[in-house]
Amino acid sequence: QFNTAALDSDDYKQRLTHIVQTKHPMNFKAILGLCGAIVFLVCVTNYIDSVNGNDAPQWQHPLENYRISSPFRNVSKIRYYKPHQGVDYVAPYGSAISAAADGVVVIGDAQTLHPNFGNAVIIQHKGGYQTLYAHLAIIDVTPGQWVHAGERIGIIGDTGKTTGVHLHLEVMRHEQRLNPSVVF
Repeated sequence: QFNTAALDSDDYKQRLTHIVQTKHPMNFKAILGLCGAIVFLVCVTNYIDSVNGNDAPQWQHPLENYRISSPFRNVSKIRYYKPHQGVDYVAPYGSAISAAADGVVVIGDAQTLHPNFGNAVIIQHKGGYQTLYAHLAIIDVTPGQWVHAGERIGIIGDTGKTTGVHLHLEVMRHEQRLNPSVVF
């Protein structure tokens, strides 16, 4: 997974930061090994960045036929008047959801994120980008799996807290939410 051009040094630093911030106690040998791994990965990812550049992913929309039911930053009573962090796309139940760009699946379950998201997938892309797909009826990928843009990752559904069948999609870069409608 680490010798791919789809992720850059910022992506690996973010992943390693999450590993280091684990709440499990670590002994001295584990810490020393982790430090060695970090040095090695920084060197490898710097080399990859120098060869491949640090461009944004090649995006494609994760649904074929859809309509927008709630745009980015929309404020409504349903979300207690908080701005919407993504875009909600309505499509028929059972429509395939595709990866928006090449990347590594980081989350693929209904337990890791807030229960409101239901079945959710997060994919880490190059350039510090992540995409979140929520409310899936079925998840077809597992954490650690490499996916290509356009590859099916699940089926649209209404798991979690919803008002009907839809895909909630968020695009993040370095933990800042971006408007998916602008990205695609």
